[in-house]
Amino acid sequence: KLKLTSNKDYTAGYRGDGSNLREWVNHILVQDVDIEPGQAGSQLIYVTAAAREPYLAAAIANAISTIYLAEEQQRISGPASERAKRYAAELVELKNKVRLAQDQVTAFRQRTGVSDSPNGNNDIQTTLLASLEARLQEAQNARRLAEVSAATDPRFNTGAAVSATVQALKTQIDLETAQLAQLRATLGPRHPKVLELESQIAANRRNLAAEDQHLSAGAGATLAAARALEAKLQAAVVAQRKKVLGISQLQDEGTKYMLELESAQNVYKRALDGYDQIMFASDSHMANVSIVSRAVPPQLASKPNKIKLVILGAFAGLFFGVLGPLAYELLVNRRIRCRDDFERDFQVPVLMEFDTLPAAGSAA
Repeated sequence: KLKLTSNKDYTAGYRGDGSNLREWVNHILVQDVDIEPGQAGSQLIYVTAAAREPYLAAAIANAISTIYLAEEQQRISGPASERAKRYAAELVELKNKVRLAQDQVTAFRQRTGVSDSPNGNNDIQTTLLASLEARLQEAQNARRLAEVSAATDPRFNTGAAVSATVQALKTQIDLETAQLAQLRATLGPRHPKVLELESQIAANRRNLAAEDQHLSAGAGATLAAARALEAKLQAAVVAQRKKVLGISQLQDEGTKYMLELESAQNVYKRALDGYDQIMFASDSHMANVSIVSRAVPPQLASKPNKIKLVILGAFAGLFFGVLGPLAYELLVNRRIRCRDDFERDFQVPVLMEFDTLPAAGSAA
């Protein structure tokens, strides 16, 4: 922009073919530019430029500020900002998904009356179903025994065998039959005692038959009761299985809604955590960057400082003209130049001193 590649002050000393002239000028320019942030947390940035001409120094500082401002504005409306906008839109969509999943869970709880996961209720119903199935098994076994008992001859019925009345009648009939046999052996068939005993035996047999019939009727009633109980338990088991199945279906449906809600919440949380980084990256370049004041050509040169250079030159001349030779003679080139040096260094008195010997050429 400033055409510094054509300025002799920046191209002096360049010996290339021109392919890297911009890098040469850039290297020199960087040495003449100083950019510092403001002190004590200030948001100001100070740009200082140096050049041989005052107007060029001001132009360099102003050009750096202008280009920086333009690049910042381009970054604000560039890819980082677009990415932040897209990310914000996706974040709103994820938030809506979380809200929709939460509404589904709420509607499910209102529809089913389940305020929490139905796992505990399902365990209770499953235990009740197992208990009903066990009772049904017992009722089926009792029904089978009743069927066997009802199908068996009353004389060989287990209930008849343990009945006191039947046992007493059978015992009475056996005794009376034995007595009848004894009487028939001594008395005639028409004897009153024989007839009386036969009448008693017939009466006891009728009583035994009535008792057997009563026992058979009882076995039938027991069988009917066993069957009725089995039917009731069977219906209860079927109803309980349907209830357990319904609770399991509700549990699966509720679990599905809860998983969808948790998944949506986790995705939204991760996206929300990443949103801070995206916004930080997009806002890393401030949108309110502006130039507070532009550089003006200075009236006086800030360097070189001639007074400082004169003082520095005086001190350098004093050092190199006086102190330097003195230090050289005292510390480096320590020669004996006269009689005093000899007596002082060797502590020996000088008895005679000769003039300078003539050179060999002059003597000849």
